[in-house]
Amino acid sequence: MPPSRRSEKDKDKEVNPDGSKATDSQTSNDSGKGTCICYEELSTIRQTLDSLSKLADIESMVQVAVTTIMNTLSEQLKLEISHLIKQEMEKFDAKLNELAKDKDKLQAEVNNQKLNMKEMNDRLETCIKNTNIATQMANRNEQYSRKRNVKLLGIPEEKDETVLDKVIDLFKGLGEDIDPNDVQAIHRLPSQDKSQPRPVLVKFFYSDNKLRVI
Repeated sequence: MPPSRRSEKDKDKEVNPDGSKATDSQTSNDSGKGTCICYEELSTIRQTLDSLSKLADIESMVQVAVTTIMNTLSEQLKLEISHLIKQEMEKFDAKLNELAKDKDKLQAEVNNQKLNMKEMNDRLETCIKNTNIATQMANRNEQYSRKRNVKLLGIPEEKDETVLDKVIDLFKGLGEDIDPNDVQAIHRLPSQDKSQPRPVLVKFFYSDNKLRVI
């Protein structure tokens, strides 16, 4: 702000330190000195204001820098997290694929085992049917064979005996002349009763011969 002009009265009132009236040159010098002081103060104030303005700018720049750094770090952190998540998902997907393959293998093995079990069950059923048929045939054969068998009790048992001769003699005593060639097989049966002779089983070729002796 420019210095104000001094009036003539103000000039007249100015005096020297010794009490004498100040001259115009002295007054002019004093006025110049005051003006310099005012300019120096204004300059100091301006510098202070500039400094404050610079500090505000610096604070603003720091805030911007911090915000930029934080944003950059945030983006980097997001990228790193995203990358880690992607890696873990890829590992998880790979594990799932392995498990799926293992499941397919196990399912194939289970299906194969089921097929084998079905084949074994079919074979078992066939064996059971064949066994039943064979049993029925054996029973029929046994029944048919028994039709030609005669069981004799009480025939004395001797060491080194010929059972066939004893049986033929027995039949002759009963009035039946049996040809030894009509006898298919003859032998004694096991017995737990040691006090009695073992029974004799006679098997004829023809059932007619059985009917003749019973």
